[in-house]
Amino acid sequence: KEPYSPAHPQGGGVAIGIGLLDWNSHVKAMQVKWLLKYLDASVSTWKLILDCWFARSSLGRAAILSSIQAKVLTKSMRGNIALPPFWSQALGALHELPLTQISLSRDGALSQPIWDNRHYPPPKIPPRLRDRWESLQVTVVHNTFSDRPRGLMSFHYGRESILHRYRFRPPLLSK
Repeated sequence: KEPYSPAHPQGGGVAIGIGLLDWNSHVKAMQVKWLLKYLDASVSTWKLILDCWFARSSLGRAAILSSIQAKVLTKSMRGNIALPPFWSQALGALHELPLTQISLSRDGALSQPIWDNRHYPPPKIPPRLRDRWESLQVTVVHNTFSDRPRGLMSFHYGRESILHRYRFRPPLLSK
């Protein structure tokens, strides 16, 4: 290169053009952009196919934004059908992004996942109790409340209703 060309770092010129593009970052950005297209509300065949991997949890398509590990989301339900590498790499690129919450509305707070939240740690309970909560379809904050006449929002799943439904008796605690 000529020492006075615009792309030469010692020539006093400014590097311009495609030579500045960090190709790996560009590819990751394109992959994440396609994942964001996957999240929009439209229905397409390619989205229905991706749902077989990404939307298997109770969070649906939003699972890609949760703290569910990429390995869990991309594993095949059948041993011989693999997710194309583009999508597994895209999920890895999305999880590398330092996503932060700027503000949270009332509806946004109610829609937060309880168990697989990237911003708040889940409640510390034994896995078998988590399975029971999930079988009751308690996966987001809103599922723990119901609109009732006695108040705007009231607690819906009480200890007694859960114990009654499952006939589960916690172990007695020693004094």
